Amino acid sequence: MQKFAISRPRRFAAIAVAAVLAPLAGTNCLAAEPVWDEIKPAIFGERTIYLGNPANIMLTTPYRSSDDREVPVEVSAKFSDGRTVRSVTVVIDENPMPVSAVFRFDDARSAVAVAANMRFNGPSPIRAIVETGDGKLYMSEAYVKTSGLGACASPPVSNPTEAFASMGQMTLKHSVAADQSSRNITQLTQTAQLKIKHPNLTGLQMDQITLQYIPARYISIIEVQQGEERVMTIESGIALSEDPQIRFDYRLNGSGTISVYVKDTDGTEFRQEFPAGTGS
Repeated sequence: MQKFAISRPRRFAAIAVAAVLAPLAGTNCLAAEPVWDEIKPAIFGERTIYLGNPANIMLTTPYRSSDDREVPVEVSAKFSDGRTVRSVTVVIDENPMPVSAVFRFDDARSAVAVAANMRFNGPSPIRAIVETGDGKLYMSEAYVKTSGLGACASPPVSNPTEAFASMGQMTLKHSVAADQSSRNITQLTQTAQLKIKHPNLTGLQMDQITLQYIPARYISIIEVQQGEERVMTIESGIALSEDPQIRFDYRLNGSGTISVYVKDTDGTEFRQEFPAGTGS
């Protein structure tokens, strides 16, 4: 997994609030914003990023977060011209680690939907960059106002002893997200809600008793498989909330099991299997 823990001068934080997204004259790509101008080359190099059409990419976030520690972020992407979706990258400009999650899809899918609860360290633009099967990049952007909690440094909510004792425990629940009248069960699209017990420590949090910083330990990789077929891989950073909740869709392929593999930055691995489909 490639890390994108980009260090930026603090002066960018104030400038970014006033930055405005606008198309470059004579092109379909996005104009640079002060913070994004520094982040983008580290992630995508000199590749062109085009404005996403709402019919193709939808980024859904609250206008103002009710809890900066777990802000719901949802991305859906669909291309009617036959192109598939390779990946979805979520970037929160003003977070200490701007690349918050990268969802990668192995199979050729013309439509995907993913969601996760994420930490926002402060008010920030958030971006969803979708890579299509032909290698092009498209971006949708929103802006989230926050309470000033500074969620990346906010102390963990759970009791440390209990958090480490339950670390790695998972639940997976399903609902059908397609026409129930389909006679071919393998064509039904499922929506799955995955919950993982993990404190997702950022390294910026302080122990309220010892007043020492708590070492970072967060989930870095999540892999979901349906039988022998990999549904998706998630590369994540400190933005995933404590005890993260992740929602994703997939098509049944006839296999009876969904297996989830999780690895954190301490090298600890967790695995669990669930029944595939609505019966789980």
